[in-house]
Amino acid sequence: MSARSTSRRLAAFGLALVVAAAAAAFAQSPPQVTAAQVRFPLAVGLPAPVAAASISRTGQPGPGAYYYWIVSNYAIGSTAPAGPFLAPGAPATLSASSYFTIGWNDP
Repeated sequence: MSARSTSRRLAAFGLALVVAAAAAAFAQSPPQVTAAQVRFPLAVGLPAPVAAASISRTGQPGPGAYYYWIVSNYAIGSTAPAGPFLAPGAPATLSASSYFTIGWNDP
């Protein structure tokens, strides 16, 4: 048997031992796994209606008044109407130069 042939056989045998040892170690102790659990509570019912609103007038005041109700729409449904919110000093007709701006925070 030649020296080169013996060298190849020893290398193959050594590689087989390394692979067998790694397989045995893996079979004895499985790899460590880190896991986490995340919980998302389901919403029970709809959010509360809007609690307050701010109304500001742009343009000249008038003798009238408007009342506004606000309904928040969500993917699971709509809230009950909030209001009425009074807009005093309203002109007889609303227009591009005489209007109300309404602001609120969603619940």
